[in-house]
Amino acid sequence: MASRVLLTTWQAARYCNVSPYTVRNWIRTGELEAFKTPGGHHRIRRRDLDSFLEAHAMPVPEAFVIGSKRVLFLVSEGSLPVVQETALWSPDLEVEVAPSAFEGGLALLTFRPHVIAMDLSDARWGGMETLRRLARTPETAQVRLAAFVQGQDVDTLESLESLGISAVFTHPVDPGLFRRYLRRLFPYARWTALRPRARES
Repeated sequence: MASRVLLTTWQAARYCNVSPYTVRNWIRTGELEAFKTPGGHHRIRRRDLDSFLEAHAMPVPEAFVIGSKRVLFLVSEGSLPVVQETALWSPDLEVEVAPSAFEGGLALLTFRPHVIAMDLSDARWGGMETLRRLARTPETAQVRLAAFVQGQDVDTLESLESLGISAVFTHPVDPGLFRRYLRRLFPYARWTALRPRARES
């Protein structure tokens, strides 16, 4: 499936963590294979970009690796609807909910999440201090952190921004917004079509 994926120069640049100009230069010099659409835009086959990265000993970003993406929720019962929906969005998503801080710590070692979504309104998880430790510990520094908060408190938002938290969601968390967040992180996961919500009678 990955061999049939076509990328624009902008997507390839994001994939390689370089500028689009650099990608176009690789194409111009013949280092990276690409073709042009009838409109004159470059398109790059995913397999060709993977071969290019391998030949130059460049790592493939975790977000673009084909396979399961693991999401760990440290949340209260009020966030369970978004947890339940997340598990249905893609066959490539693995979802785990930790019912306690102890089990959350175990999940970091055994589940090895790519994303941790933590509810700051639930005291069980240790709030901002836990996020600070996750962000600054080398073993978890690459994990994307998302925070669920009550209201838009300026001090809290500034603290989260200083920690490099990748997304903040206000209660009640909108599943659609959380889905879009995950799709940005994992653009090459297989995403199912959203089913229309049933109307309340």
